[in-house]
Amino acid sequence: LKLVTHCRGYRAAQVDLLEEYAAYRIFNLLSDISFRVRLLHITYTDTDGGLKESTFDRYGFLIEQASGLAERVDGQLTQVPGVSLGSLDVDQIATVFIFQYLIGNTDWSLVMNDEDDTCCHNGDLVDVGSDRYYVPYDFDLSGLVDARYARPDPSLRIRKVTQRRYRGFCLPGQALENALSRIMARRADIMGTISELPDLSRKEAGVMTKYIDKFFDSASNADKLLASFERRCL
Repeated sequence: LKLVTHCRGYRAAQVDLLEEYAAYRIFNLLSDISFRVRLLHITYTDTDGGLKESTFDRYGFLIEQASGLAERVDGQLTQVPGVSLGSLDVDQIATVFIFQYLIGNTDWSLVMNDEDDTCCHNGDLVDVGSDRYYVPYDFDLSGLVDARYARPDPSLRIRKVTQRRYRGFCLPGQALENALSRIMARRADIMGTISELPDLSRKEAGVMTKYIDKFFDSASNADKLLASFERRCL
């Protein structure tokens, strides 16, 4: 299993980890074909004696293996150099598009990364029957996390990662409208995911809640938000 841990000793790094864990849990609410995660409380022991503290506790979380996810949904992983939009399950991909906007994540793509030989960037492809699903991961550069090291891609022309930018492709019919309705119906559960995070101060939890609330405030005018997606879709 993949273990995600803190990257620095300061408080903000631990908060960043909990916020990324929350992003996974939010997508779990929106799709069964998503990476399950489990929060851990880990005790580290410095066996070399080079640290100020010989023993210390931090949070971490485990991410379900891609092969485990595929087996759980009776599917199989697929690796291809490219993927056509028409080959993807429209309900899943519409949900992914809006979910990434909800958490303010622009660090993903349906095309192959320059350093890879298969599609896609920060997402795995899983075939279930005749349907193909894009399953996202790696949310540390999202606006919801807003890590100290996070910087947006300069080509997007946004100043900071907390600035939302819709990066979905143009979809036919009511796919986006249906996805938005499903996400709106889970608002209380999404907020509950944040409130259940351990060891966050009221201020830290409040920052997350306010960021998510801004999405739902704009989504309350669904026609206007969907129209903005249609203007920006790729």
